[in-house]
Amino acid sequence: MVLRVIARVECSRMKPIIPALALALAIVLSGQLVLSQQKTNSPLLDAAETHYYIGGQDEYLYLRVYPDGTAEAQLLKRAPMFGQAHIETRRSVLNKKDFSELEALISSGRTENLQSRYPQRIGDLLDDFTAWNIRLKATAGKQQLEVVAFAPDMAKQNNKPYPPTLLTLGCLMQKLRAQTVGESIHLDRECQSVQVSD
Repeated sequence: MVLRVIARVECSRMKPIIPALALALAIVLSGQLVLSQQKTNSPLLDAAETHYYIGGQDEYLYLRVYPDGTAEAQLLKRAPMFGQAHIETRRSVLNKKDFSELEALISSGRTENLQSRYPQRIGDLLDDFTAWNIRLKATAGKQQLEVVAFAPDMAKQNNKPYPPTLLTLGCLMQKLRAQTVGESIHLDRECQSVQVSD
């Protein structure tokens, strides 16, 4: 009889704890789900472009590519004579072949041998140029690169050609951005001859 009473008392004490345990378990599981989704949705490539010019600079999303083959990019339009800037974001599903090339390049680990900065400015205009700030989901973790005034043909003409991996990455970025924003692009001759290999 005494044992039954003790058992009833213990059960009554556990009743308020059970919902609390269930809630704690739900929070942990939902947290793991959110982390899993964040990891899945983490971009393969995230590149911002800064346009420097006399009187200021503009920064916008050059290209962001997700593991599911979708991408987004921003178009910046500015009124004449340093007028108000307008940014428009566009999204698209990338061509499977081009997306696969980018995915293969990043997963190969070749980008991890690149320097973190390529500061050379090859262009003729010293007061008007662009710079890319690129973040990659590399095999060893996040990788960040800065590339100033990407211009493959001029770099080669000046006997300062880009490393093959950087050339491939930059040319693919230009091509994928053009797809994303829905505009035609004239690629440098160096880009037209790029071959992506595993």
